[in-house]
Amino acid sequence: MRYVHRSPLDTRHFFNRCVFVDRHDRYSDSFHLLAQQQKSLTFDERFLDRQFVNTTETPFREIRRAPPPAYCHRWQRPGRPVFQGSYEAYLDLLESTLEQVLLRMNPRRRYLMAHSSGSDSRILSGTMARLRRQGKMSFDNVLFHCWCTHEAESFRQIMAANDWTNISVLDDSRPDVYDIGRTDLPCEGWNPYTYQIDFWGGLDPTRHVLLSGAQETYSVPFDHWLYARSFFGTRGESIHRMASAFEDVFFPFLSYPMLEMTMAMPAQWKNLPDPRIGRDKLRSDLVARLDLIDIPVQKAAYRFNVSPGRRRAMLSAYENSRFRRRYGIALDENDLFRNWNGWNSCLWSFAVTEYEVLEQAV
Repeated sequence: MRYVHRSPLDTRHFFNRCVFVDRHDRYSDSFHLLAQQQKSLTFDERFLDRQFVNTTETPFREIRRAPPPAYCHRWQRPGRPVFQGSYEAYLDLLESTLEQVLLRMNPRRRYLMAHSSGSDSRILSGTMARLRRQGKMSFDNVLFHCWCTHEAESFRQIMAANDWTNISVLDDSRPDVYDIGRTDLPCEGWNPYTYQIDFWGGLDPTRHVLLSGAQETYSVPFDHWLYARSFFGTRGESIHRMASAFEDVFFPFLSYPMLEMTMAMPAQWKNLPDPRIGRDKLRSDLVARLDLIDIPVQKAAYRFNVSPGRRRAMLSAYENSRFRRRYGIALDENDLFRNWNGWNSCLWSFAVTEYEVLEQAV
């Protein structure tokens, strides 16, 4: 196996599902950098069909999403043991495993936690608060950051419940607040322009380790999760992008101890409906154990506030692109700025930030 890009990630302690491979068995966690290594690139015109659902395909036929067993020996073992104890015992083990993972955090580094009002964020910050009360770690080097004002009220309630005072909320009333729609930041394939999202506002990401949740193995079968196309893609949370922007990244739920636990979950406990906060029963029970169940979840609703000038620049970049001239596909301007995870968003991102830049090879 050859890597064309040495990732800044130390994946010995957590799993990165975002890896690509070319026809020469070269691997990279960056689609763009791997594409730059190709002598020629062939656009897969199936991506022009709005109904096409890609799985391991990428917009260039020379590159595919790599199957995890090819680059992660932990997933090469056949079969997985299923937890045999009681439901309450399983919750106990999940909690204790997560505590051990969180205690790996380096007190000499500064962390920025991307905190929503959802269950994963509550489980992380609530568990940290419990460890602090037990005197095991202070976590006073963590800044809890809410990147969406639609979730700010619940976020502040969650923070107050555990006496967290080192908090910040992004002011998303400003124009171009997330700085999306740039032409200088590759969107790593057929991804929406939200890949470019800068959710940290005036903070310097290079001085922080990003701490984040976001994984679904609590609620979906592991084999489905392992091979699913979307992973930190729909809100710009790509591992490669975040690792490039921040000093480092730390994803407790993607740590191997936590994945081993969630992989072992009996199928009958997965994705059970629970009305309390609108999440699955297992995560809701973990939230309840942390006394955070009575705070409502506020659905994320991002106000990108793309300025008129930025809109004009985005449209002009596409209209003047080689992709537009070659394939004649007109953008739906209304959909482009209304449906930020939609087909037009992905089309713009690929045409402007990938196809145009890789001109000589295409």
